Amino acid sequence: MLVAQSSKRQPGKLDAHVAEVLDGVSPAILREFVEYISFPRHYDAERNANLHACDRLLAQLDGFGFKVHLVGRFDNIVAFPDRPHQEPYVLLGAHYDSVPGTPGADDNGSAVAVCLNLFWPSILSRLDIINAAMYRAFYDCGD
Repeated sequence: MLVAQSSKRQPGKLDAHVAEVLDGVSPAILREFVEYISFPRHYDAERNANLHACDRLLAQLDGFGFKVHLVGRFDNIVAFPDRPHQEPYVLLGAHYDSVPGTPGADDNGSAVAVCLNLFWPSILSRLDIINAAMYRAFYDCGD
């Protein structure tokens, strides 16, 4: 196994196309998504709020045109494009629960916001990986 530390690695050159796509990411939309999911939603301690967060994510992904499924006993959300699957496969994910009693903006609302922004059709359609089977997973009980 190779373990690499960031202090020993130099950043690679950013692909021009990726940089262009990232320029299209709106800080205002990221903030909106963080606020959309920022309320106490621990799986056990705030169960009703956790179910509400799950419903919000299901509705958002459905609105983006993905097939969505709840998987497993912890209400993990898996979404994929409504088209034939092909390789390569790409998986993006974030946990959508929070620490009890906290809004979870940083743990892990910020990652949920980034994933939702990447799933936004206007961003996703500009990525070359759109031809991959893009699986989206939001999993519960992240701690």
